[in-house]
This record gives sequence, C-alpha cells and structure tokens, in this order.
Amino acid sequence: MSDIKQQFSDNGFFAPLDVLPESDLLDAAEKHQQLQAKVTAAVGAPQRFKLHLLDTWLADLVCNKTILDAVEKIIGPDILCWSSDFFVKPPCDSGFVSMHQDCTYAGLTPHDGVVNVWLALTPSTTASGCLQVVSGSHKLGQLEHKQTTSEDNMLFFGQTIDRQFSKADIIDMELRPGQASLHHMAIAHGSQPNTTNIPRIGFVLRYMRPDVKQSKGPDSATLVRGQDTIGHFEHEPLPVEAPSSDSVSVSNWTAASIEIFKNALAKPSALG
Repeated sequence: MSDIKQQFSDNGFFAPLDVLPESDLLDAAEKHQQLQAKVTAAVGAPQRFKLHLLDTWLADLVCNKTILDAVEKIIGPDILCWSSDFFVKPPCDSGFVSMHQDCTYAGLTPHDGVVNVWLALTPSTTASGCLQVVSGSHKLGQLEHKQTTSEDNMLFFGQTIDRQFSKADIIDMELRPGQASLHHMAIAHGSQPNTTNIPRIGFVLRYMRPDVKQSKGPDSATLVRGQDTIGHFEHEPLPVEAPSSDSVSVSNWTAASIEIFKNALAKPSALG
C-alpha cells in the first residue's frame, strides 16, 4: 500500500484493497437479511444507514485495521467514521446509481479530508452492476448536477451530473467479496443494474479527518482511530453486544444503542 496516497491523488481512487478472505463472507447475504429483520423489529422498518451503531459485525468492519491503515495513508492518523451505508441490488434488478459526485449534497468540507470505502460483501462485477468511476474527475471541481425522477435510481435525490463522459474514461471497479475500493468525495461515479442471479451487496464506509466541517447542521460520527481535539461532530459510541443464540432477536441490542441509532438517522450523515 506504499503508493496508495499517490494513486488516490492522481486518479481519485485506489483499488483493489484486500480486506477480508472471501471465505469470511460466504454467508454475507444471509447475515444482511437477518440484520434487516432485527432492525425492522427494533425500529419498524429496514434501514440502510449507520447500522454499525447497532451491530458488532458491522462495527468490526468499520474498525477493520486494513481499511483504517489505508485511509490513514490518505488523511492521516485521526479518523472519524461519518457514516456507513448498504447499497444492495437484488438479483436481476433494474436499480442503478446515476453518475454523480458525493460532495454535491454531503455538506462536508474540505473534500480532500474525506475518503469513501466501498467494501464488496458479495461479488461486484460488471454484470452485477459494480461501482463505476471516471478516473481523474475529482480534479474537475464541483460539477453541475440535475435532479432526476427515475424510480430505479437508488439515490434519494436522483442527482445526476449534467454532462456526458466518454465510455473510455469510465472504469468498472470489479471486486471479489472481501475487497474494497477507496474513492474521493468529488470523483464522478455511478453503477448499472444487476443482471446476475445473485445479490450485489456493497457496504460503503465514509471516513474523514476531525477538521472536516458540516454545513447542513449538527452532525455526528464515530471516532475509530487517533484523537478528535476539534469537536465538530458529536461522538457516537460503537455497540457492545451480549451473546445471543437467536440470530433474529433484538434482545442483545440495548435500549441505549437503539436510541443512539434512532437519533443518528435524523442527522445529515444518514440522508444519502
């Protein structure tokens, strides 16, 4: 990983990063289903964002040493996890992500203080609708976006860059389960539908330096490495689960953890 910072600076992304053995994720789709059943029982509906505040499986991924070592090479030793997000495309699904920049609506500045990590929990291939990026597009600055209304667009705001990119400039970030890609907040990226018979499940982690500011109002994050001596973000504690023989039971989630999670869902870091 010695050249990760240079590649990230030049291209706006780095991939692939080997995080976990593929064998560790053979049951990832089942675990995701069980997790959503627990979340529904706890808060009334499935959720995409901030689930690392409830579940130790995801908290361990957020704090994974290989991921944090790579992120540290780009933004330094003091690291906050601003948000986590599941991007799930069921088998043979028409859902897509329009080409956009995360910096358009996130409210975070400076952009170079943030690193997004896209971790594949199932195979992420061209056929299954893997992440696509436009290499070097982070150097173009904030591009004009328009809002679209397609029901198949997985983005809440339907935000789409108001310009066309050459197909030759678009790179498919194919990843096996357990591999990750890192990308800049300002890189143009999106993805196509899943045409395969297996789900494409990505777990997106958004890390930042403590000096990053939020323009959209009070926000929160989890300190995962180093120190935060600035205090721009309220700190969210990671969960501590007691053992449970029932994989769908919420009895091992404390009332305090559920309340922290509910409060986090109202913050800008859980708005897409």
